[in-house]
Amino acid sequence: MLPLILSACAPLSYHESGWGDAGEIAGRTLLCPLTLCLSEFVFYGEYKNEQRREAYANWYQQLSPAERDREDRRRADAMNALGMALMGGGPRFQTYEPVPLPIQPVPMPYQAPRTCTSMVNGSYIYTQCP
Repeated sequence: MLPLILSACAPLSYHESGWGDAGEIAGRTLLCPLTLCLSEFVFYGEYKNEQRREAYANWYQQLSPAERDREDRRRADAMNALGMALMGGGPRFQTYEPVPLPIQPVPMPYQAPRTCTSMVNGSYIYTQCP
C-alpha cells in the first residue's frame, strides 16, 4: 500500500510516447481518492487519540493525592504486565516500595521428646520411634 501512496507523490517518469505519460497520469488520478482517504483516516485517528489524552489529563488533575497515587500504581502495574508479556522478564517500572507483611510465629502444640532406637541387620537399618 505504501508504494502506491508514494508513487502518487513522485515526479512523472520519462516515457517514449504520450501513451505512457497519459497512463501514468490516469493511474495517479485513480489513486488520488484512495491516498486522500487514507490520510484522512490517519488524521482522524490522531485527532481522537489527542482527545483521549486530553480527557485523561483533565480527569487526572481532578483526583485527590491518594487517588493519584492509586492511579499511578495501576498504570505502573499495567506497564509491568506489558513489559513481562513482551520481553519475558521481571518488572520494568517501580513507583512504590512494597510493604513487607509482619511475620508472626505460629504456635505449635507441645510434643514430648521422642527417643528412637535403631537396629542394623546386614545392610539394612531399622529405626523405631514410639
